Amino acid sequence: MRALALSLCLSIFLSYGGFSQAYFLNGDAQFLGGDCYQLTTQANFQNGTVWYGQQINLLEPFDFTFTMNFGTTDANGADGMCFVLQTVGTAAIGSSGGGLGYQDFGTSLGVEFDTWQNGDFNDPFADHIAIEKNGDINHNSASNIAGPIQANPFNQNIENGEDHVVRILWDPESNTIEVYFDCVFRLAGNVNLIDDIFSGQSLVYWGFTAATGGSFNNQTVCLQPNIVTSAAEVAICTGASATLSAGSSFDGVYQWSPGTYLSDSTGAVVVATPAVSTVYTVNYINLCGDSSNAQINVVVAPLEITLSGLQPITCANPAVELAANANIFSMLEYEWVINGNTVLTGNNENQLIINQQGAGTLFANYDSLCFTQVDFNVVNDFSTYDAFAGSDTVLNCYNPSVVLQGATNNSLATVNWVLNNNPIFGATSLSYIANTAGTYTLVVLNPSNGCIDADTLVVAADFNSPEVTIGLQDTLNCLQPTIVLQNVDVNSLHNYQSLWNTADGNIVAGINTISPTVNMAGWYEVIITDIVNGCTDSVEVNVQENTTLNLDPSFIQFPNVFSPNNDEKNASWHPFLINDPGRDIAFFISSYDLKIYNRWGNIIFDSTNADNSWRGEEQDEGVYFYHIAYSTFCSNGKKVTREGNIHLLR
Repeated sequence: MRALALSLCLSIFLSYGGFSQAYFLNGDAQFLGGDCYQLTTQANFQNGTVWYGQQINLLEPFDFTFTMNFGTTDANGADGMCFVLQTVGTAAIGSSGGGLGYQDFGTSLGVEFDTWQNGDFNDPFADHIAIEKNGDINHNSASNIAGPIQANPFNQNIENGEDHVVRILWDPESNTIEVYFDCVFRLAGNVNLIDDIFSGQSLVYWGFTAATGGSFNNQTVCLQPNIVTSAAEVAICTGASATLSAGSSFDGVYQWSPGTYLSDSTGAVVVATPAVSTVYTVNYINLCGDSSNAQINVVVAPLEITLSGLQPITCANPAVELAANANIFSMLEYEWVINGNTVLTGNNENQLIINQQGAGTLFANYDSLCFTQVDFNVVNDFSTYDAFAGSDTVLNCYNPSVVLQGATNNSLATVNWVLNNNPIFGATSLSYIANTAGTYTLVVLNPSNGCIDADTLVVAADFNSPEVTIGLQDTLNCLQPTIVLQNVDVNSLHNYQSLWNTADGNIVAGINTISPTVNMAGWYEVIITDIVNGCTDSVEVNVQENTTLNLDPSFIQFPNVFSPNNDEKNASWHPFLINDPGRDIAFFISSYDLKIYNRWGNIIFDSTNADNSWRGEEQDEGVYFYHIAYSTFCSNGKKVTREGNIHLLR
């Protein structure tokens, strides 16, 4: 069960032997005095958290020992507590009820001590321990790192009113977190806290959450003032002091050796001011009643600073993050100066994000006792490689695709083509075959700094085809054995050319004109091609022939007189149609043989060509005799013979 809880944030400051700690309380958490905090009372839907005020560094190991009391109600007691590492902050609080105040935390790691069986979270019957991440308390989910396992190996119930000793250790070298309950090892989880959970962040908050739902218990945690122990090695500069903190003690008795340069050789937290590097040993009885012997190496050395992250400002990295790495782990005061101006100063300001080039200096000091400085220079690199996309071009029926040939002035460049602002997948060569109209951009990248140059061209499209139509045609017949194809209409944006073809007809002339001459029935196709873009249109027309038409040879008449006297009237002798004297009979003649004789029977004119007329050349006025044999297209090859007199007048 879940319910919203009223969040109350209360800061508690503790001082122990000159060593100050701050805890932040939220929700229903209460300070009980000493080092104890009540997270929930015997009331429904309570939710409380307590957080240590200073972050710890997961690059260093930790060893926390404390006591937890889960109340006195077993069968109807609930819900439990969690030890939590998180980056939300000191006001963090989760869900009440089965969520243990930890559910829905987001980025975090939790060690749960669960005293209520929630079937939907796959809890076992016994009070149990599990290691989870990101506020997910379902043991069947991928967020479950280790467990669940019975908390006390000898008793299923831990809601017995007793203070239970809990120890949690973290080893960053092996990425292992271990959990001890009542001084007995219970479980361990292997997880890269910094990379896999906190996304590379090493500084985290730690503390406790607890909640109740429909059932409840008094749930408390008691800490030691010196619960955050010193690292195995502490670095200071000459004349500086280091605060050394031992672990939690059963009886509060500590013995440090050697006692030189120490503020107190019997305190839980002491101040060491050695003149030279010294290894201090502290002996005490831990909360499990065992003798503990811890060593802390206090290294005395000059303050040294190195810079990391120094690299050029580029298009890929418009800002660089400089980090100061000191050989002394205590809080230092930093001052960052760029181009003669202070841009950042303050305690522990060991990182600077900079987006401008220039000469800089980092000044650092420890407690105004030791000083150092590091000079550095930030440079820009915005150099580009030139991009040449080429000239605008056009897609058309001649060229439905075109090769875009780009160029750059450096072989180390990486390239990509972009169409209408959308990168073309796989178009990473200077050559690209384009078959789509649009705006093409050649993007040239300098891989050393991420800077680009771009050049653009336009690929237009001209696929406008001409439109051609054709109307009905004349019919072939014996009187009209050839026709000119007419009624062809072309609509084109540009100049065009024509080409006729036929599979069963015959084109006499004009194969590349709009109006060719044909002399056979059949299907004729004209293809109109736009000269500019190569696009075409075509149309077919059927030419038919009338084979029933007949021409009576008697329709052809032969004159009996003509007068070639240079007046251009009746100047030649030739056959003619009686009903159409002006028409050329050669159009209808299929065979022709004409002979003209003088009065002595000599042939004076002979022709097999109906177009060849007799003009009486150099002949005297008089009577002549003709003999002609001919046939017509309309007479099915029947030959006709005629003969008679011709009177030539001058």
